[in-house]
Amino acid sequence: AMAALAEGGRAAAGADAGANAGANAGAGASALRLATIAFAGGSARLDDNDRRTIRQVAAIQRRHGGIVRIVGHASQENANAASVRERVSSLGVSLERANVVAAEAVRAGIAPSALRIEARGDAEPVVPGTSRGADQANRRVEIFIDF
Repeated sequence: AMAALAEGGRAAAGADAGANAGANAGAGASALRLATIAFAGGSARLDDNDRRTIRQVAAIQRRHGGIVRIVGHASQENANAASVRERVSSLGVSLERANVVAAEAVRAGIAPSALRIEARGDAEPVVPGTSRGADQANRRVEIFIDF
């Protein structure tokens, strides 16, 4: 996996401010995307860079408080699948990714009571479609802090 920590309130991984605002819809009074962690196809494995990013998120949360919201996503490679099993698989992998990041966040010092975990499957692509580039961009976990 590969992580990017957002700087100055701007979204990581090249997403624009409009996408950041849309991703925050329904969140608390104020939400900020802190990081995006990208994953290989079908993977929920973190690397050292991802762990470092999660430790940075934990330090921000300790300093400023708030609820850390971890949102797992999957690519749309099965979006047109007739099989319910394939669609459920996308939701499952997005939940697995979110849980792996949440477990690392707890190890980094975030209290479980300060975490919220969400899985979106392939429902909220950052890049629509099933091209290789779209698939790579959409296999991600986004980390927000809600105040």
